Amino acid sequence: MTNFNYFKEEKEEPWVRATDFTSAGCIGQSLAYVIELPGISKEDLDNVVKKLADYKIAPYPYREWKLHLRNGESYASPQMLVPIVEPPVDTDIDFELIFKINTLVQLGRLCGLSLNHVFYKLLEESSHVPKTMHIVELVLQNIMNSAHPCWDPIKQVQNALAKYSRENIRIPSISVPLLADGSSIYVHRLLVTPTKVYCQGPDIDFSNRVTRHFANEIHNFLRISFTDEDYEGITSFALTAGKAGERTQLYDRVLRVMQEGLTIGGKHYEFLAFSASQLRDRSFWMFASNERITASEIRAWMGDFLNIRNVAKCAARMGQCFSSSVPTLDVFAHEVEHIPDIERTDRESGTVYCFSDGIGKISEHFARKVVKLCNFKKMPIALTPSAFQIRYGGYKGVVAVDPDLDPSYKIALRPSMRKFTSTHTGLEVLSWSKFLPSYLNRQIIGLLSTLGVKDEVFEEMQLRIVGQLDRMLTDPFMAIEVLQVCVSLLLFTYYIDLYSSTLLLHPYPLFCD
Repeated sequence: MTNFNYFKEEKEEPWVRATDFTSAGCIGQSLAYVIELPGISKEDLDNVVKKLADYKIAPYPYREWKLHLRNGESYASPQMLVPIVEPPVDTDIDFELIFKINTLVQLGRLCGLSLNHVFYKLLEESSHVPKTMHIVELVLQNIMNSAHPCWDPIKQVQNALAKYSRENIRIPSISVPLLADGSSIYVHRLLVTPTKVYCQGPDIDFSNRVTRHFANEIHNFLRISFTDEDYEGITSFALTAGKAGERTQLYDRVLRVMQEGLTIGGKHYEFLAFSASQLRDRSFWMFASNERITASEIRAWMGDFLNIRNVAKCAARMGQCFSSSVPTLDVFAHEVEHIPDIERTDRESGTVYCFSDGIGKISEHFARKVVKLCNFKKMPIALTPSAFQIRYGGYKGVVAVDPDLDPSYKIALRPSMRKFTSTHTGLEVLSWSKFLPSYLNRQIIGLLSTLGVKDEVFEEMQLRIVGQLDRMLTDPFMAIEVLQVCVSLLLFTYYIDLYSSTLLLHPYPLFCD
């Protein structure tokens, strides 16, 4: 019997994700890092740089530079998220300017140490005059578009103010995309990584019930997203470590942001709520409370959630108000018919099954009015969808068009659609039924089989398609034909999404798991 010797690698300990471990947030404020390798040979140094180049950290082949290191100082505000720069306490500067400056500093377009008291005083004087404020915004926009950092922003602002102060020189305008009526808004965003923070925007985003109602306070809303350093999503493994599932520093960082909030431009943002889609994207809404409205008052306006004792369910119910939707028409209480759910009880087990969970009705006449407000006016053919995905007050679900619905009612809702109590009367549409390309997969084949389609039909189609795919390897004309069909399918799918007016059956049905 032959003896086999083998080597078994020891299992390495899992890497634990860390945050900025310096007390002053030096890692978050730095754009370059120095690695000291004392006593290393030239050959070993070459190997190290090669490894760094593989991770795109350092270029290879490398060049030798003579660097003079000196001690620096912190330029960020004293909070856990860096680098966030704040103006001196005795200055009054427009929030948009401070937010844009933070964006430039975090992207390396401005040096944080160059933003001294003189610079902020210059901005303060410009914030109260519309013309000079526009000039400053133009300078910041040019710095953003520049390929090189600006080391002397004071000089750039002073030169621009002197240049455009002449009467015969026209000040260029800053192009701003137009918003769709009621369905889009401008929102400030903040990306939080394990070591840094990035201000973005304001960007165009879909509106929701809350942002539409508090449109005058839209500048006090902030959308937070937790991402990795490469802007990819943070996995759950980064929040725990070891077999015991101990929380990492990254978990504490996320928790502190949600509990303590953050301050930008003199505004202190605190947690508001999140929608289901935002939860999947690891983001949520924050709001800067003021003397007019607070985050708690916004949540109270959204509805009554006190009877929901489960924390996760309560957060999900609040998220209904933040679902991206299209506002349509008001439906008052006397225009809503309350109908029972269709339920059946199993005779053997006694289990009650609901066959109408989340499904209501909408009148045909009212559906035509809703269609006109859902961008259907761009369609070449006037079509009325057969179903709408809606939010109405504390109700959510789908309403199907019912021509026989009592004309005195606009919609009919069931108890299974009611999630919480709310006085909001606007009907919001999230989506509607559309024509889509049809594909033969395991689920559709199962449905067709139960409707009486024989198995021989599917087997014959499968053999035909497999034969065509085999002939692609030997017959160039067959290969061209199949490719043409695939390209045509992509084009038809595009027009279906654009007009939602064509039903396309896949000419080459494939069997998929």
